[in-house]
Amino acid sequence: MVNNDALVSIIVPTYNAAPYIASCIASLMAQDYSNIEIIVVDDGSDDGTAEKAENINDSRIRVLRLPHVGVSRARNAGLEAANGEYIIFIDGDDLVEPHHLSTLVGGLSPKADCSMIQMQIDFIDGRPSELDPVCSAIYHNNTYVEKEDFAILFDNYLLSSPCNKIYKTSIIKDNDIRFDEKISYAEDLVFNLQYFRHISCVRMIPAATYHYIKYPTSSTGRFHLNTAYTLGKIEIEAAKTITNPTEDSKLIFLKHIMWGLVNISNTKSPLSSREATNEIRRILRLPTYDTSLTALHRLGINKILGLLLRLKSANLIYQALHHRFSK
Repeated sequence: MVNNDALVSIIVPTYNAAPYIASCIASLMAQDYSNIEIIVVDDGSDDGTAEKAENINDSRIRVLRLPHVGVSRARNAGLEAANGEYIIFIDGDDLVEPHHLSTLVGGLSPKADCSMIQMQIDFIDGRPSELDPVCSAIYHNNTYVEKEDFAILFDNYLLSSPCNKIYKTSIIKDNDIRFDEKISYAEDLVFNLQYFRHISCVRMIPAATYHYIKYPTSSTGRFHLNTAYTLGKIEIEAAKTITNPTEDSKLIFLKHIMWGLVNISNTKSPLSSREATNEIRRILRLPTYDTSLTALHRLGINKILGLLLRLKSANLIYQALHHRFSK
């Protein structure tokens, strides 16, 4: 049975979010579901974020300080410190509406070990807030999504964030589910795939109670380490969780593979050409590589690159992509 009075642990990883953290925490303190603990995990901020969180007078708030080790380690520290029966995540520069928790808790049932809501994107540059129309249709057309249909979530990037979901702590801890600290791309997707492997149904709630605040970022185009390992983790966890992959699933895998090839070949990459081509070879050996290429025509890439991808020439793929990004 679902305990509607249970303690909910809210894990807030944050890094250099001093201008936003007070508003984020205020939105959590204003919840109409009051039995909460707020675990702010400061990831080595140097702008006073931790101090601002510590100065908020509410006994439900705990602040953990870490050296700057990344969001995965911060979330894992929050999981280790959590005492609640349920867990939610919110990023330290985002906001939630007052009924966010009660909506998510209310969506749980003996049938559904996870519930999820829509995320609204709020742009600070004055553009109107938006919801993805395809995702909105999925939420409105599916009250529950059963395990055999989890591909619809994977295919539409609905497993790409932990911030719009509520999790049962027992499932996380009993199955030793954690964020993989070796990866900095799609770590949220891997976590969700691992959690969804152990559940049979998710409740879809067509309410946008989470506000993802879109700020300008300087991280666009940053290099990510362990590219082939990351893609391999996505492949392994998806194979265990997505029991009925679709043609769209192949396209999603291909998009991840293309991200990996671009990441390695980008001029911002610190890898030598030999290191890069060896990493590309590891990607070309992934079991999903060949099957994903059947969706190549849907990407609209040029014919020469498409030919190189089919030839599986690591050197030529690297040279073509590296030349493109050196312009």
